[in-house]
Amino acid sequence: MSHFRGQRRNGNQNRWAPKAALFVALAIHQLMGQRLEPAVDFTDEAALSRDTTVGQRSAVALEDLSAIHLNTDTSLTISDSPRSRNVLLKKGELYADVRHDDFRTFRVKVGHALFEDLGTQFDVYTEKRATTISVTRGEVRIREQHSDGRVGDPLVSTPAGQKREAVILERGDLAWVYESDDGIITVKKQPRDLAEAMRRVEWLRGKLAFNGQTLDEVAHEFNRYNRSKLIIDDPAIAGLRVGGRYRFNDIEAFLAALKARNEVEVSVVEADKTYPREIHLNLKASAGGEGRRRRLR
Repeated sequence: MSHFRGQRRNGNQNRWAPKAALFVALAIHQLMGQRLEPAVDFTDEAALSRDTTVGQRSAVALEDLSAIHLNTDTSLTISDSPRSRNVLLKKGELYADVRHDDFRTFRVKVGHALFEDLGTQFDVYTEKRATTISVTRGEVRIREQHSDGRVGDPLVSTPAGQKREAVILERGDLAWVYESDDGIITVKKQPRDLAEAMRRVEWLRGKLAFNGQTLDEVAHEFNRYNRSKLIIDDPAIAGLRVGGRYRFNDIEAFLAALKARNEVEVSVVEADKTYPREIHLNLKASAGGEGRRRRLR
């Protein structure tokens, strides 16, 4: 009898040992903001590639009636399988209009950042390791994925410091997403502003909308869509606030509105090998100040 009881004790220990190890592993991963799941494959050789040039826009319709809109100068690949729909955004900007499916996850990947649909319409724009995301409907979860397969919560920047935690953006939310040299993702959320989120997607209608953005920011936006480039020579005017809606390829209408303010002087340098035109903006002599050349990209 004692031998049997001894076997039972050993059996219980053997049975609980792997479970205890699993609980410890899960606790460690939760503390580190990681999740025990395989990496998402964004390197499918059968993936569909799509690109747009400067000033061009395009759209891709998926079989489930989801749609991916590409903005100017954008490059991405789409891999579609029974269990997932994965978009790798290499450069530029996209707008995802997702038909949510609980059994097929929709993800956009930029570097090591993952944006997961939770029933959503959202915009993602990436440039120089900084990515902005704005949500116009539903929810998006932001996660971090490394090449070794780890997937977890990103670092979140707050006034109190940085910590790893779950990030879910809702309608009207905006966030900046930064990637460090070692692939660490840091998220900085902006105050919820649905009007601003909608302003950012005016490009879907071929428009650029401004509501108090600086001339520096506005010139950058026009330069994304046009081979003619706006160049601010005088930093004194870079901070001028600009409003209005313009067709993205109608620089002339914007310049007319700018001239009407009687603060900015416009001069044009004709085509060179790189750009059809350089349009230089300076503070008018009557307003005082001397310009210094500064190219906006």
